[in-house]
Amino acid sequence: MELKEYNNLLVLYQLLTNSFVEIPAHYKDSFYKCYNKEYTVVKDENLKILKQFEDLTLRDFYKMESSTSNLPYAVEPFASMKLFVEHEEFYCVYVELGLLIFYYLVNYYQKAILHFLDILEEMSTDKYVPVKLLEGKIYEIDFYYLKSRESTFFGIEDFDKVFTLFGQSNNNIFYLNNNLEFIVEKYRIDNILRLLEKINFDSLND
Repeated sequence: MELKEYNNLLVLYQLLTNSFVEIPAHYKDSFYKCYNKEYTVVKDENLKILKQFEDLTLRDFYKMESSTSNLPYAVEPFASMKLFVEHEEFYCVYVELGLLIFYYLVNYYQKAILHFLDILEEMSTDKYVPVKLLEGKIYEIDFYYLKSRESTFFGIEDFDKVFTLFGQSNNNIFYLNNNLEFIVEKYRIDNILRLLEKINFDSLND
């Protein structure tokens, strides 16, 4: 994926899922956010991406043959609602589309994510390394040790994209706590990767 495409997807994901910024919108059936066509969120590069979802529904992504119990809105009629709809004055975006874009990015960089987790697992088993796995859920890493090993992590192909996605976007899967420990919420990454087993993104490549 080219850097420009990655940045465009990342920005749109953050715009669509940022509940702390008020963007004038109206709601339709509680499952769409509708924006005036003049708003930045539905213009230029954002609109080009959104147009890719115009004829798609969640059914085009969810693997319905597997268990869908953990998939948002996997039941009808929600699974068959269009993800992007154009009206005369508004563009309407299905509420799950921002999260779907996030999953698409995680899926694309899954190899780098798994490589990163493998390194952390190996480090956590060495009693002389200040990397701890707490209750199998959260990695706690001494910040200064992390800085000394930056080349190890950023030597992973595409890890810079993963770092931005997990540490500098809307989700705080990576963060620094008050004790100067770098936190990696492994359980959240594990949950996302399990959910991705039920999603197929081939529709975006057709």
